[in-house]
Amino acid sequence: MTTHFDETRNKRGTVGPDNRSARLSRDGLEDLASFALAQLAAGQGEIDVSMEARKALTNPTAIAMAWAMADPHSDEAEAMVAELLDAGLSVKDICLHHLTPAAQQLGQLWACDRLPFSEVTMATARMQTILRNLPAPPPMGLSGRAPGAVFASAPGETHTFGVLMAADHFRRLGWDVGVLVGVDHDTLVRKIVSDDRPLVGLSCAGHASFDALQRVVAQVQARRPDMAVVISGYVAQDEQAVAMLPECDGVIETLETAEADLEAALHWARGRQETSQLFAGAYPEASLS
Repeated sequence: MTTHFDETRNKRGTVGPDNRSARLSRDGLEDLASFALAQLAAGQGEIDVSMEARKALTNPTAIAMAWAMADPHSDEAEAMVAELLDAGLSVKDICLHHLTPAAQQLGQLWACDRLPFSEVTMATARMQTILRNLPAPPPMGLSGRAPGAVFASAPGETHTFGVLMAADHFRRLGWDVGVLVGVDHDTLVRKIVSDDRPLVGLSCAGHASFDALQRVVAQVQARRPDMAVVISGYVAQDEQAVAMLPECDGVIETLETAEADLEAALHWARGRQETSQLFAGAYPEASLS
């Protein structure tokens, strides 16, 4: 099937097995943005789109990248990321300002029935492949044991791209990171509490998995009081939801602040562990009761 992308491929340029150094032209980006705007206008019954909206989409933005990711007949998504890398953007900037908003846009397209779940799943898997293929960081010197963390999504959670992106980000910073997604409650708790890393980051991106998140937090804290527990995802933006959870060591709202937030959570957890050890040493009979 010939798509809108295929019809203008020569004008835009592609990145593929036989043309890896080609780039998207400015006309190509505007063409892709115009297609995204047309899709939005058609879905909303609009005849025209404001000039402000057109200006917002003359570069690869969230909606353009989301539609590119969802088109299985085009390699525009890979070409857009290659263009960003060639322009000098860092992997962190691409993740924060392009892949994350595109993933959020895909979720919105699904929520308003613009894309079926199967296509959103395919697009998200494609984003994960692109994420894995981003340039690796330079080797880091061995200066003691790296900080460790487990990143996990709540049981039943289908939006796992944020967890995988966070794990990739912290690996690039030199952290020792484990990832747990798509597992049931009992398996998730068992794997977390048996892990020797001192911190777990739990993500909840939807209301449907909030109850499951509550149960996981409570059980991890009961069985591993020495482990720092931080939460992220939609729940981090909802003060009422945060208040309903057992008290955690941190709430991660953005990837920009995540490193400082996790370092603080580790510091508090170490202090709690040291206090517990001092108490056990001073009152050994209490630890045996």
